[in-house]
Amino acid sequence: RYRDAIRTTAPGAVFVHLDAPADVLAIRAGAREGHFMPASLLASQLATLEPLDADEEGFAVDASLPVDDLVTAVVVGLTKRLDLPPAARSH
Repeated sequence: RYRDAIRTTAPGAVFVHLDAPADVLAIRAGAREGHFMPASLLASQLATLEPLDADEEGFAVDASLPVDDLVTAVVVGLTKRLDLPPAARSH
C-alpha cells in the first residue's frame, strides 16, 4: 500500500528492494547500537515486507553483499532504469 501512495505522488518512482536472508539481517540488527527499532521486531518486519509487484518499477539487490558492492549494484540498476546520461553515472 505504501508504494501505491508513493507512485500516486511520484509516478516515475523506481523502487530498490534490498533483499537478504533473515539470518544475515538478524546478525546486523543485533550488532546495531542505539537504533530506534529493536532486533526483536525483525520477524514481524519481514512478515509484512512485500516483494515488488510486476506493475511496480524497480529491482531487487542482494543486501548481504559488501556495502561497496551493494552501492554499485544499486547505482547500476538505477542508471539502467532511469536512462541517465554518462556524466551523471559517475556520481
